[in-house]
Amino acid sequence: MNITFDLETLGTNMNAPITQIGAVKFTDDGIVTSEFLATISLQSLDKYEFKLDFATLDWWMRQDIQALESVYRLDKGNTESIESALTRFKEWVGDPTEYVYWSHANFDAPILENAYTKTGIKPPFLRRRQRDIRTLCHFTGDVTVDRYGVYHNALDDAITQANYISIRLGMLPKPGTQDEKILMPHRDEE
Repeated sequence: MNITFDLETLGTNMNAPITQIGAVKFTDDGIVTSEFLATISLQSLDKYEFKLDFATLDWWMRQDIQALESVYRLDKGNTESIESALTRFKEWVGDPTEYVYWSHANFDAPILENAYTKTGIKPPFLRRRQRDIRTLCHFTGDVTVDRYGVYHNALDDAITQANYISIRLGMLPKPGTQDEKILMPHRDEE
């Protein structure tokens, strides 16, 4: 099984404040089996000294009102503390050995791990089971997939990611097949 997660943040470095966490559990063939969404109260971020990036704040101010409302709940007030969101995410993941974790490895994963470290909560994923979406895309080339939902809503982005990850996984040789042996020879066969 797979998990892909997406973050919405107010920065681009690993110390960025997280404003929303979206994730889905999905099979290799793209069937979503569970969804997770947490929208984080900005006030709960104060005590951890996350680094707000004003260029990112400016970028957010130029986004569609649907994106702003879905992430910042401008009219709803449906937010929770960073501690609550991270704890719920950890509970939702469950046994970390059951999943491969897909994200943009140089963005989402370090930011999420930093938030867990700052709050003193143990992360719910294993580093050796993390995979990078950009690397997968590099090896499988261009693929067009339908966009799901609202751009920059973390759950909608995660659902879209699950779709294109599963399509791209289907393009790779299966372990133990002749195609894998041709593409990835063992050292003694080189």
